Amino acid sequence: MIKTTTWKPDTCDCIIEYEWDTDTSSSERVHTIKNIIKKCDAHNNIINKTDCFDNVMDENTRKNIFIEEIKKAVPELIEEITQEDGSKKKVFKENYDCKWTFDVDRKLEIELIGFDETAKNKVENIILSDAKFLDKVNIK
Repeated sequence: MIKTTTWKPDTCDCIIEYEWDTDTSSSERVHTIKNIIKKCDAHNNIINKTDCFDNVMDENTRKNIFIEEIKKAVPELIEEITQEDGSKKKVFKENYDCKWTFDVDRKLEIELIGFDETAKNKVENIILSDAKFLDKVNIK
């Protein structure tokens, strides 16, 4: 069955409608742009709706993957919590966090809070060792 989802990413103020097939496994699923309901200032100059969707998706995915990579790189700063629905989630321990923003060129900027130099170096190595982050992520 084809389902329509209205998505408000946490990486910008765009509002996007996309379609996907519920009968397709999540690993094979394709999201097809249906409509751009609202464009944020950062994406307002992208005319083609597919290009806009692809840009927003790329930024959101990069942010999510990079934060997960940080958690893997510094497991000593992470704890696992059980959410109300019973699922497990890895979060930063108290006094540790990473705040993120995008600069005007849509480069992901990460501020590492509470991280010592060793932990910061581990995060820097993620960027240097993975082409999908090189020149697209900056540690503040």
